[in-house]
Amino acid sequence: MKTEQELVAEVRKCKAIFEDQEVSAEVLLRGLASLRALGDLSSKVIRDTLIGKVVNNLARGAVEEAVRERAKQTVEDWRDAHRRRKSERHQAAGSAPAAA
Repeated sequence: MKTEQELVAEVRKCKAIFEDQEVSAEVLLRGLASLRALGDLSSKVIRDTLIGKVVNNLARGAVEEAVRERAKQTVEDWRDAHRRRKSERHQAAGSAPAAA
């Protein structure tokens, strides 16, 4: 498993690809695939790198429909993972014994 620093470095590489206006749809799709291959990113990594904004911009404005759809699915997956983690933390906090 990669450390947080390694994840951030990989995410920043992908972000640089997505921010390049000259890149082809094929390269964008490969970048999105690489990003998804990293697995569920922590909210901290997404927030610190601002990758969520960049991928959301692709979901809204990419010329190629395949890129828009893949980016949209990536954002949805991150949101679902965040909600799942938040729910698990909330449930774990609710099931902990109360201090007397």
